[in-house]
Amino acid sequence: MNIAHATPLKNKTPARNFSGTLEQEAGELEALHSGLRRHLTAWRGAHESAIIRLGAVMARIDSVLERAEHTRR
Repeated sequence: MNIAHATPLKNKTPARNFSGTLEQEAGELEALHSGLRRHLTAWRGAHESAIIRLGAVMARIDSVLERAEHTRR
């Protein structure tokens, strides 16, 4: 048996109240959550507008190819 195991602790740490720490942690998690939601909303909007623009470009390409095909005949 080691001496450290046999002797009791002389400086016991007092019991702490963790409610303030937990409230702070909850606030930080809420801020992270709202930031993530804003980020995902912005990403979704950018993605949807990019898809719409891509669809418009593809429609223009299709019309150009269709006109080119008609002029060859």
